[in-house]
Amino acid sequence: MPINIVLAAAPPSIPANGSMTTITATLTDHYGVSIGAGTQVHWQTTLGTLDAPTTETDEDGVATVHLKSVPVIANATVTATSSEGGLATILIPFSDYWVAIASVYTAWANNGAPYNCSAWSPAANTVAAGTSFTQSASCNQAQIAYRQDRQQSPITGAIRNVGGPVPLSQVINVTATHSTVGTMPPPKPTTPWSECKFDMEWHGMTFSGQYFWVVSGYDFDSVVWDTAGMAPTAWVPAGTTKVTVDGVTYYRGDWVQTQDGARQHQICR
Repeated sequence: MPINIVLAAAPPSIPANGSMTTITATLTDHYGVSIGAGTQVHWQTTLGTLDAPTTETDEDGVATVHLKSVPVIANATVTATSSEGGLATILIPFSDYWVAIASVYTAWANNGAPYNCSAWSPAANTVAAGTSFTQSASCNQAQIAYRQDRQQSPITGAIRNVGGPVPLSQVINVTATHSTVGTMPPPKPTTPWSECKFDMEWHGMTFSGQYFWVVSGYDFDSVVWDTAGMAPTAWVPAGTTKVTVDGVTYYRGDWVQTQDGARQHQICR
């Protein structure tokens, strides 16, 4: 009567990296009864290495062998035959396997606008009004990058991602800049006037339609003439330092030397 052989492997598949699996052959007679100990089982494989070509059954009619994989992604066909007859085969897949390799990272990118900024410098009120200039401030800037973990197959060299991108964060110091316009008013003059006039030859100066004729050595220091009518509109007595004409205040300035050697006052406003 023929012998029945049933094969099993634990684990049923192994990585193609020298891993091992245990293969058992259970031998029974035609009626399903264990044949007991002492029956030789001969082993063969199409791929990988068996730790023995022949093993014997134990008291339960079970013979055992170990199969070691090689770095080839394929199926190993293991065959078992007994000295009492019977034959069985089993497929043991040698599977690809993966090892961790260096992760890859994206470049850091700004995440949102700068924050916690210092005051803008220089202040607009320290720059002349109407002057364009650049202000700067020291700020914090949040940044984000991503890490992608990876694995590689030593068998094929293929690389695969492990999971999704992992976000990373950091905060750096940055300098923010922008253009603006100064607001500082012009400096106030040290004197109450901002403009003075003096004519070297004719002793006359014109301000906003008022003609000032300045004479020295007489009873007055200057006289105001109307340019349209060429007539005096205001007398400035000797020693007077200012006069208001048509709502504008004019001041007596410094003594100066005229072209003909005379001296007279400047007229200021």
